Amino acid sequence: MDLGICMVNNNTDTVMCHGYGPTRASGASLDLIMSQIREFMIANPYEVVTVEFNEYDGDAGVISKTVIAKVNQFFTTASGQPMYWTRNAVTDPWPTLRDMILADKRLMIFVSDFYNAIPDPKPNWANQKDLWKMDGFRYTHQDTFASELNASYHKWCDQGPANDGSFIQWQQIDIK
Repeated sequence: MDLGICMVNNNTDTVMCHGYGPTRASGASLDLIMSQIREFMIANPYEVVTVEFNEYDGDAGVISKTVIAKVNQFFTTASGQPMYWTRNAVTDPWPTLRDMILADKRLMIFVSDFYNAIPDPKPNWANQKDLWKMDGFRYTHQDTFASELNASYHKWCDQGPANDGSFIQWQQIDIK
């Protein structure tokens, strides 16, 4: 899940959004979305969820502190166990889906644009994807129709992955 977030009501509420400034599209509260993810995880004990906090609009410091508080609030069990997978270093190996399911730590969290605003020490669930990946396909303003999006995506796929071995190709299409 790609979660874009914004601060509203004088930095008192966090909502889902896409874009910046007065023309941004805003939606449901972060609390509602986190609650729905938690409910899904509880109802589906063999599913793994990946969340990326990507773009944001507002004060990065306020947003990062809010996200940390909400992750701890919604994804820590009553017994104090985290529902998310943690890594202590970029060099830590990635878990397999089986590892995550057996450990009952089935949430992997990535932070992109506001990662550097997270106060130190950064939580060990906050994976900063830009350290090990490069962005993949991006649609342009010229991709207005499905056929244009399809054509530009296939053109991008034909380029193949990076050949230097240093990055994993991260592939996502935002449909908002």
